[in-house]
Amino acid sequence: MFHVVPSRCDELLFDDVKIITPFDAPNTDGIDPSNCHNVLIRHCFIDTGDDNIAVKSGIGGGVATTGITVTDCTFKHGHGVSIGSETDAGVRNLLVQKCTFENTDNGLRIKSDRKRGGVVENVLYRDITLKKSSEVKSGSGVRDWRSLSRHTRRSAIRLAAKYFGNSAAAVFS
Repeated sequence: MFHVVPSRCDELLFDDVKIITPFDAPNTDGIDPSNCHNVLIRHCFIDTGDDNIAVKSGIGGGVATTGITVTDCTFKHGHGVSIGSETDAGVRNLLVQKCTFENTDNGLRIKSDRKRGGVVENVLYRDITLKKSSEVKSGSGVRDWRSLSRHTRRSAIRLAAKYFGNSAAAVFS
């Protein structure tokens, strides 16, 4: 059961929201903005068994999801901040900053498949802290550009301008 799923909304603010589910509960996404514009998610605590946040842009077209900012949040368990899996209308201008990921399966990820993939562009991750997350244990905190490139070829997402600032990762496009 997804918790907060705004769709086709503009000018949303999620401030000091707390979502807690059992860490092993499937399909318990926290906040999933889809086909939304100008969304600010700040000072939130999200502890889930699935995506803490999943930024989506709907199946079957529609409008791109744009102008999403996630800042000063804490994520526990779950899959961190995901883009997808539905991205066919595009995801643009996503900023994730000053966030802490603790005991998450992933910190930051892009996921989709050939049926639901679209353009993902102008994504910035900065000042990210990963504690006891799977990606930290594997060495980098965020998937390196080689594995991300293999993933995007397989999933038909086209990446354009992805940046990692003050996090252990590379800049690529």
